[in-house]
Amino acid sequence: MLEYIRERAQGWFAWIIIGMLIIPFALWGINSYFDGGSATVVANVNGTDISLREYDDLRQQQRERVRSMLGASANAELIESLVKPHDILDGVIERELLTQAAKKAGYRAGDALLAEQIKGEEGFQRDGQFSKQIYEQYVRSQGLTPASFEARMARSLVLGQLNSGVLDSALVSKKDVEAYIRLRDQKRDLGYMLIPVAQFEATATAADDKIKDYFEHNRDRFVQPEEVSVEYVEIQSADLLAKVGVTEAELKQYYEEQKDQFGVGEERRTRHILIAADKTKDPSGDKGLARAQELLTRVKKGESFEELAKKNSEDPGSASSGGDLGFLSHDQMDKAFAEAAFALKKGELSAPVKSSYGYHLIKVEDIRAGSQKSFEQVRGDIEQRVKNKKADALFFERSETLATLAYEKPDSLQPVADQLGLKIQTTGFFGKRGGPGIASNPKLAAAAFKDDVIKKGLNSEPVEVGPNHIVVLRMKEHKPEAQRSLEEVRPQVVAAVKHEFATQKAEEVGKSALKRIDAGEDPQVVAKELKVEWKIATAGRNEAALDRSLVEHVFKLVRPDTGKATGSGLHIGNGDYAVVRLVAVKDGDPSQIDDTQKKSIIKTLAEGAAETEFSALLESVKKSAKIARYENKL
Repeated sequence: MLEYIRERAQGWFAWIIIGMLIIPFALWGINSYFDGGSATVVANVNGTDISLREYDDLRQQQRERVRSMLGASANAELIESLVKPHDILDGVIERELLTQAAKKAGYRAGDALLAEQIKGEEGFQRDGQFSKQIYEQYVRSQGLTPASFEARMARSLVLGQLNSGVLDSALVSKKDVEAYIRLRDQKRDLGYMLIPVAQFEATATAADDKIKDYFEHNRDRFVQPEEVSVEYVEIQSADLLAKVGVTEAELKQYYEEQKDQFGVGEERRTRHILIAADKTKDPSGDKGLARAQELLTRVKKGESFEELAKKNSEDPGSASSGGDLGFLSHDQMDKAFAEAAFALKKGELSAPVKSSYGYHLIKVEDIRAGSQKSFEQVRGDIEQRVKNKKADALFFERSETLATLAYEKPDSLQPVADQLGLKIQTTGFFGKRGGPGIASNPKLAAAAFKDDVIKKGLNSEPVEVGPNHIVVLRMKEHKPEAQRSLEEVRPQVVAAVKHEFATQKAEEVGKSALKRIDAGEDPQVVAKELKVEWKIATAGRNEAALDRSLVEHVFKLVRPDTGKATGSGLHIGNGDYAVVRLVAVKDGDPSQIDDTQKKSIIKTLAEGAAETEFSALLESVKKSAKIARYENKL
């Protein structure tokens, strides 16, 4: 279960958008950026240890990325073959090198920026407001503390700043843009004809010696892959909903315990003036306190709080708006700030309040009372929640029983089915890449081919195939990989021999036609003799009306001399042979591109240049770095 939760949770972290926004220092306290406890070290970069946990996290992210790219063709064996430990270790080392380079260059992710990113993330909000409860639940689901999660966030923000800095420094000249447009929008005039392979396949023959020779040289193409069919039992919480009931007393108890979820707490709109803490210049904080008291005196004498905030507040997120923080609930503020703000009445002003950010003067501009939905209003929602909770509990209880019975009685699924009232189901044959139905799940397909299942005939370990959906399987029938005989695959071999012959014949005819055309014969006449059509076309780089391989080939041909075409030939995807003549090249016209398009082109070119510069930066820091790798600990 933990593996499933961990894998799905990776997506949340990917939602965090790297940005440059700053929020008021008073919003929320940020923990220190240090993980506690000892950890297995897999590398050391310039004196900084890289833990096995960091390596494992990146490895899991890579697995999910590969699984997403492969789609239905994904299976555990293929994924593991692509996610190589050496490459993952390279990745965490490079990330640490770039982080160090970013910090050396002066990039930082302060508390206010971190708070802004976390507070603004939709996944951490309820009813449009940041929920500390949701945030902390997510952090725990990742097996992290708030401090370690925020450390990761800080690193991502710093790397984002470095990336932005490199991008901003990439210069693109007018000549670069014009050259790009000339190449991108280039058009090529061509003439071509296709010699169809099909016309030769119809008359091709396949002699026995050719058939045998082809089979012997391509035996690996005619192998029956290993396959299994399995029987299985499954439990999923969705099926258990009908088995659970709830009482009115349970619903009311849930309502009382979770009342805060069905209402909005009181909120206060505040302004503040922040005198930021400076531990270097003012370690005791006395100067900051004195400054705050001076400003308090000026407000009491009649000076505008808003104007004083604009000129004196050291909170970059709110100073320009006169210290206005908007409406905030108690749990969205720093603890000390919240206690002071919620003790004031509308229009009242606080004495200097000390927080981890420094000293604040707080003024309450407005108070918005909280609201609470009645039990009757949310009864239906609560009933569903309680049922889901009970179904989940029953699911985990039955899952434990399933796992225990499948392990203790590994030679059959019948005891499991009898005790839990489950139906034993079966699949058809499928290979390591899976098959139809439940066999399409990569985890299940991988479990079916494990040695304990295939070689020992045991029940599998429980397989998590979806949210609260668990399966235990055992082999029903196994078909090992086998070389198919020539007699079995003779029709396919004959077809392949004929196609090979026809492809060669089409190329011979095409090359002969090209020689005649290059010698001066009219292409139209040559094509007519061959009973094909000579076509004229103008192609751009992304021409959809022509075969893709033909377009790519045409754009690789050198520009023709004045009045003289460039001839060439190639096989396209289906085996047809194309005879091509490039007649003329027309470059794109920069004067036809408007300013909006040019800005987009500049951005594209800058990103390309930045990528090159970023790679160069990485290579540079690698050369000067002291790196120790401990791959034996992976």
